[in-house]
Amino acid sequence: MKEQKLKQIEDYIEEHENVALTTLCTEFDISMSTLRRALKVLCDRGVVHKQYGFVYASGKRKFVPFHVRNSLNTDAKKEACRCAAELIQENDIIYLDSGSTTCHILDYIGHIRNLTVITGNIDIIIKALALDNVTVFVLPGMLNKKNNSFSPADARQTFSAYNINRAFIAASGLSVAGGFSHSDPMERDTKLAAMEKSEQICFVLDDSKFDRTSLISLGPLTMADMICTNREPSPAIQQYCSDSHILLRYPGK
Repeated sequence: MKEQKLKQIEDYIEEHENVALTTLCTEFDISMSTLRRALKVLCDRGVVHKQYGFVYASGKRKFVPFHVRNSLNTDAKKEACRCAAELIQENDIIYLDSGSTTCHILDYIGHIRNLTVITGNIDIIIKALALDNVTVFVLPGMLNKKNNSFSPADARQTFSAYNINRAFIAASGLSVAGGFSHSDPMERDTKLAAMEKSEQICFVLDDSKFDRTSLISLGPLTMADMICTNREPSPAIQQYCSDSHILLRYPGK
């Protein structure tokens, strides 16, 4: 792409906040593949950054609202959640972590009798209102507007009274070297406290999180009993999971 066009794209991103990739394609009448090549150049120069299907100027990063992130990679997220939901059994007590992926798990549990859900996510709570087979316990705490969820002030104390069969945890990144990571510091203690009280830990994330490290470290991949996703991960991740006895679940496996 010519330097003049690159500069126009850079200027447009500088002028606007959280510009969607699809918006840039329409605005500059270019294909997504052409845009990705242009953004790689701009990212390599350090003038822009990409996040969740959006792009923003360096030094002007804004968080992408939950409802926007929830609309991205929807099919992939649902496939991951379909695999996760197959683990849930009648009379289970489960923790559903806050995230734009885990909220889709409730789409696949309508047939499971007497299910108890512990969550702090507003979207999950609203979905559960339509499910007669689900009893919901809501976490207390401060409203985290970034993730439409409540973050307990003392997560370990909050979870101390609960016995959880399965915890379904969201993450922003997964890599062999970096383990599981997340973008929001406010949610780290809640995730760790839920995992501490759960008999089985399942991370649920789509393939856009593969081989990626986000801001906050949660811990090594070995903290998971299983990982549910929408497609086969890289050979390195597969080998690590096999060596560490971590079960990988995705469509067709």
